[in-house]
Amino acid sequence: MKEQIKNNLNKVTELEKKKLLKETLNFVFSGMIDYTDYVYEKIHQRVFEELNLEEQRKKICVTLQDKEKYDLLDDFMFPMDMGDIHKPEVTTNELRQKMEQNQKIVLGTTYIKEDFLELEKLDSNQVYDGVLVTDVKRYPVKIKLEKSEKYLHKIRMLYQYYQQNNMEWVSINAPYLSKYYDYVLTENVELGEEEKVIDIILSLGHLDAISYSSLIPFWNLEETYLTSANFPTATGESLRFQHTFSLDDGEAVYGYIVRFEEDHDGYVIRGEHTISIVITEENMSSWPVYKFHDKNPDIHYDYEYPVYSNGNIDSFMVGFSRCQKRAIRSKAELVRILKSYEVSNEFEIKSIDIVDNVECKKETYDINPFIEDDIRTDIKRKQLRVTMKAKQESYLSRDLMSFLIGELQNYFPEYECVGRLAGSSEKVSCIEL
Repeated sequence: MKEQIKNNLNKVTELEKKKLLKETLNFVFSGMIDYTDYVYEKIHQRVFEELNLEEQRKKICVTLQDKEKYDLLDDFMFPMDMGDIHKPEVTTNELRQKMEQNQKIVLGTTYIKEDFLELEKLDSNQVYDGVLVTDVKRYPVKIKLEKSEKYLHKIRMLYQYYQQNNMEWVSINAPYLSKYYDYVLTENVELGEEEKVIDIILSLGHLDAISYSSLIPFWNLEETYLTSANFPTATGESLRFQHTFSLDDGEAVYGYIVRFEEDHDGYVIRGEHTISIVITEENMSSWPVYKFHDKNPDIHYDYEYPVYSNGNIDSFMVGFSRCQKRAIRSKAELVRILKSYEVSNEFEIKSIDIVDNVECKKETYDINPFIEDDIRTDIKRKQLRVTMKAKQESYLSRDLMSFLIGELQNYFPEYECVGRLAGSSEKVSCIEL
């Protein structure tokens, strides 16, 4: 509006008229325009606050880094498991004790840079030769590769925290996690006493070229603590106390996820600037939490591997439609759901079909295996099959597609949602059930 007034003033050629008109417009309309802009911005802010988009936008980002290159000053990405950085010392005595108790012994974990379908072809019974190196001697060992549950357990626990924090769960887009494998000892070894384990050297055959034991996953969740000097208050519930933690100015109450141990039965109440934990423990001055971190716009982050997130493309319509929880009745709406995620930019959606359930080698996997459906137990559900074309196909394409299909599954629990890569060289033979 101000620009339009300026253009009209420039069209006035007579100086006196131009001066008079400028003074009049500045006195009458300038303040009105500023006030209108102010009110519009307040309405805009109010609408977005009503939609509670701040909570929805707390996205989780994941990447890979070499643990030797971990920057302690990085304020965005943190190790998913701090034990990868500060590895506890292992002795031969501990290993011998596990052997005596017939426990599974994991000697290490590695990242295998390969496509999902290729990894599915790995022989879980194949035994590899290796050497266990201690500070005294070297021991020949036999190991096999097993899919690691180490980081998937972190996701499973995070899901539980979301439920206890009364936050809506959005699947984690972590394509790297399905490619971690444990070195599992297959037979007992005669070990010396009080020797420190230094290294494990393996020969994985053709996998050596794509196996990286120094790569570990990072995410934008920092393990930290909330501290409080407030006294606990008794609640109306039996043997429960409310502990209130005040946040610093500018900190969002949805910027934290309170972490509960498996034996803790508690819940969270969020105030305007406070987080309260209701639990049976009376004495508690600090509590473990995950803190969300966003990118600092003034810092250039240079990660070797791509950073993937479960975030939505910032859009009012995306946030509004999620709040409405309307039934999906058209393929166009289904496509809109898929395209609302940032990672959808990696794909083109070619077709969406509903077909009879078939038993075949699937190109996608369940990224939320810990969420059980106790209502729909019929194994003969029809398949909702989405065919996508990767704009730039890579060994992560099927993992990224699995995230999109996993989110789609939350909208269509009456179907078994599966994904297919268009133009895939994989020949998938299916047998109708």
